[in-house]
Amino acid sequence: MCCRTVFVLAALSIVLCPGCGGGFGGGGEAKPRARLIGIHFGRLDRAALELVFDVKIANRYSTEMPLTNMTYSLSSKSTELVTGSAKPNTTIAVGAKQKVALPVRVHYGRILRTLKDVEPGSRIPYSAKLVLSVDAGGAGELEVPLRKKGKVTLPFVSRVTYKRILELVEYK
Repeated sequence: MCCRTVFVLAALSIVLCPGCGGGFGGGGEAKPRARLIGIHFGRLDRAALELVFDVKIANRYSTEMPLTNMTYSLSSKSTELVTGSAKPNTTIAVGAKQKVALPVRVHYGRILRTLKDVEPGSRIPYSAKLVLSVDAGGAGELEVPLRKKGKVTLPFVSRVTYKRILELVEYK
């Protein structure tokens, strides 16, 4: 009699609660979709420039999806230019498809030191790797790995600034 009761309760819970996944991950919901569209350089000052990763993200969940972390690396011609991590301050709305610009600051001299034959205005081949971490609610934190190869143009700076950057690079 006891076994029959347990069996009936188990069967009822399976029939009445299919996909009780707490809103994320369970119930057959799809994982988030993201695509690294490309990179570009943003603001530039005497010491550094902004490297911006452009990512298209689709939130297929029934709740907002905060981006909690990102790790990145950028290389050119088998030479690593920059690696690091950042905390994006972005949340993707329910059901939204959104282009997100994820900026990081890179010391201009570091790029020139690493790629000695590169000048401002040069097109640099790159390979970018990015791992986005998203808060998936009940499913916990999910990592979404992204990759992209392409070319990006190193921005121009004034001749005076460029000479000063080269002087700083030579002293380090």
